[in-house]
Amino acid sequence: MGYHVINSETVEPAPDRPYVQRSLRDAAKSANVTTDRYEVEPEDRRVETPDGERVVPEGHVFVVESDA
Repeated sequence: MGYHVINSETVEPAPDRPYVQRSLRDAAKSANVTTDRYEVEPEDRRVETPDGERVVPEGHVFVVESDA
């Protein structure tokens, strides 16, 4: 099992996005996990899911578990 401490601020944002997206998968050197960090405006902190809308408070992380 590998362990990593990643400063997500040092990961370059993906280009050509209307928001800041930082993909942490490559930084963790892991094919077993996909982790992205999105920085959005307050009015965009709502996430539509099949179970309904979720609101993510500032400073919090929204995690979705895979069905696989």
